[in-house]
Amino acid sequence: MALVNFGNFQIDLEERRIYTTTGELPVEPKVVDVLCYLIRNSDRFVSLQELHAEVWSGRVVTDTAVRRTVSKLRAVLGDTDTEAPLFIKSQMKRGYQFIGQVLPVELSTTEFISSDSADDSTKLQTNEISSVSRKKLARSRYGLFSALLLAIVFWSYQLVWETRENPVLTNEPIVSIAGEKYYLSVSENGRYQAFTGRLNKNEGWQPYLYDRQLGQLQKVYRSPKAYTPFVSVVNNETVIVSAVEDGQSKLYLYAISNLDQAQRVISLQDFSRIGQVVSYQDKVVLLNGQRHSDNNLVYYLLNLEDETVKQFTFSALRDSIDLGATLSPDQQYFAFIRRGINYQVQILRTADKSLLTEEAYEFSMIPNDEMNLLWLDHQRLLINIGSEFEILNVANRTKQQLSQSERFSSLGRDQAGNLFGLLKKPKKISFYQVQLTDLSSIQRYYSFNDHAISLSYSQTPDTLWLVEQDQTGYLLQQYQPKTGEKKLYFKSKAPFSVIDDQPDSANLLLQFSHHQLKMLDYDSGKVTEISDINQKISFATFAGDNKVFFSERIGEEWQINVFDRESLSQTPVLKGYRLIWSWNQQFVAVDAEGQFYLLDHQHQPVKALQLSIDFKLRHQVSLRGNTLIIANIGVDSLWRLTTLDLLSGQQQHQVSDTLPIKTSFSFNNESTSAVLMAENDIENQLVKLGYNLGYN
Repeated sequence: MALVNFGNFQIDLEERRIYTTTGELPVEPKVVDVLCYLIRNSDRFVSLQELHAEVWSGRVVTDTAVRRTVSKLRAVLGDTDTEAPLFIKSQMKRGYQFIGQVLPVELSTTEFISSDSADDSTKLQTNEISSVSRKKLARSRYGLFSALLLAIVFWSYQLVWETRENPVLTNEPIVSIAGEKYYLSVSENGRYQAFTGRLNKNEGWQPYLYDRQLGQLQKVYRSPKAYTPFVSVVNNETVIVSAVEDGQSKLYLYAISNLDQAQRVISLQDFSRIGQVVSYQDKVVLLNGQRHSDNNLVYYLLNLEDETVKQFTFSALRDSIDLGATLSPDQQYFAFIRRGINYQVQILRTADKSLLTEEAYEFSMIPNDEMNLLWLDHQRLLINIGSEFEILNVANRTKQQLSQSERFSSLGRDQAGNLFGLLKKPKKISFYQVQLTDLSSIQRYYSFNDHAISLSYSQTPDTLWLVEQDQTGYLLQQYQPKTGEKKLYFKSKAPFSVIDDQPDSANLLLQFSHHQLKMLDYDSGKVTEISDINQKISFATFAGDNKVFFSERIGEEWQINVFDRESLSQTPVLKGYRLIWSWNQQFVAVDAEGQFYLLDHQHQPVKALQLSIDFKLRHQVSLRGNTLIIANIGVDSLWRLTTLDLLSGQQQHQVSDTLPIKTSFSFNNESTSAVLMAENDIENQLVKLGYNLGYN
C-alpha cells in the first residue's frame, strides 16, 4: 500500500482511506480524494479549477461545492483555524496547499494500521515502543481525541442539517406536451403560466398561456412578421409579448380574455433588442433591452400608461447582458444574472439600487446556458445552474446546497409562494447531415448510443471525428460513416471538443474544460499545450504548417495570438479581433464588433466585407476553401445561415425555423454539407414544485 503518516493520521493514497490508532475513519469519498490530490501536489498551491478538473474529472460543480468539501476535510483533520492551519493552507486566487509533514510508512514499524486488514500479530506492539515513542503516542492520542471529538460534532451537525434543513425539490406535472418550452412567467394569483414554446416544428416559436383553473392551453396570436421569443403575464389580467417586427422592437398587450388580438402595441423605437417583461409595480414593468446607441443589454423601467422608459441597471462592462430578473416577494431585493466576462448573480436593494452581494460563476460552469433564479421567500434566493442548486440567504450571506439532479429551462413563482418550473426531459442528441443549400434537407441520420458527445467533419474525406463518453472518461474516435467502423485515437478523463484538424497531417486542435487549448498528434499520442489554463480562449485554427491562431480575451479586450509549434511559444499579433483564417496569402478576420475584413500578409486591413456576426448570440463560423460559412441565431431564436464566396463576392442566405436553439454545426471541406448536433428531442413539462422545509 502507498501509506503515509502526517500528524495523528495515516492515509492510503491508493485505496483512498484514512486511519487513526482506533481504526478507519468514515469519510466521504470526495473528501479523501481532495486530501490525496493535495498531498500528491504538496509542493504548490492547487487552484479550484484544477480540483474541478482532476478530482471531479471535469464534471460541472460549483466553487461552493468544492469549498464545502475542503471544509469537511478540515473538520475531519481538526484543522479548522484557517488563520493558523495545521495541514491545509488557503490563499485567495491561488487555491489550497497541503503543508503537513508527510512521512512514508514501513509496515513493520507503523503506528497505524487498518483495523479491518490487520490481525493481532501485525498490530502495534506496545512493548516494543521506546519511552520517547510512548510520550509521543500519548500526545498523539490526546490530539487524536480532540480531532475525533471535533469530527463527531461536525458530522452530527451535518447529519442534522442535511436531514432537517437541506431541501430537496419535488415536482408535480401540470402539462406534459412534447416540444421545447422556455421563458416561464407566472401570474400573481398562480392561475396562469405563460411560456414560449415550439410544440410544432412547422410553426416555429409561439407564445402560449396555460389556465390551471380550466386546464386549458391557448396559443397567443402573433403577426407572421413578428418574431416572439418572450411572453409574460402581468397583474393577473394582461399578457405581454415582446417581439421584433419589420426591424422594430414592440410590445403587444393582450387581455387574458382575448388572446386572438392585441389590445395595444407599444413601439420602442430606441431599442435594437428587447427581452422578457417582469412585473414591478402597478402599471410599471421591468424590461431588459439594448438601445441602438449602447453596447450593453440592461434593465429598464417601462410605464405602460405613458410609455416612458427609465434605465434601472447599469453596466461598466462592454457587451454585457442582464437577464433572469426576479423580485423578492416583498420587493425589497432585485436579483438578476449579468453575462459579461463571466456570469454574475447580482442582488440589489430595490429602494436605492445599491449592490448587496454578487456571486461569480465561470462560463465553463454553466452547462448549455442553463441558469435560473427564484426567490423561495423574502430572503432566500434559489440559484439553479444546470442540475445543481444552491440557496443564498441574502440576510447572512450563507449558502446551502440542494440534493438535486433535474434540469429546468425556467422557474417562476406566484405571490402565495407556489413554485413552478419547465422541467427538461432530455433525450439523446440527434446527429444528422444536411445540405447547406437547404437546412431542412436531411441527407442521413447517424445512430450512436447515448454516450455520444459530439460529431464533426475531418479534413480526411469520408471521415468524421466522434467523441464518446464511457466509465473511464472521454474517447476520441475516427468514424467511417460508410462502414460504421470506429478507431480509438485518444482518451481523456476531462471533457474536450474537436476544434480543427490539419489536412495531410495527424494534428488535431482540442479544447478542454476551462477553455484550455491543446494540440494532439494522434499518430504518436503526443499532446502539446497551446494555451494556459487561465487564458480565456474562444477560437482556434491551424495557420500553415507550424503555427496556430487563437483568440484570447483579456479583461474586456480581444486579441489574436499565434502559437509557434517549433519554439512552443505564443505571441500576440492582432488586437481588437476575435476570429482569423489564412486565405490566398492573405487573411480573413472578424473584429470584436463582428465586422468581417480582408487583411494583407502583414495583418493590415485591405477592405471591409459586406458581412457581420452577432457575437452576443449563438454562432459558428468556418472558412472552407474559398467559402465563408456563418451560422448565427437571431433574437427571434431562428437560425440564419450565410455563405460568402470570397472570389466572386456572391452571398446566399437562408433562415431556418426548425433547428433547435442548441444546435452545433460542422461543415465539410467542399462547403456543400453540414453535420448537425441538435438537442431537438426535448420534452419540457410544466410542473409545480415543492421542497421539504414546510414553506409551501
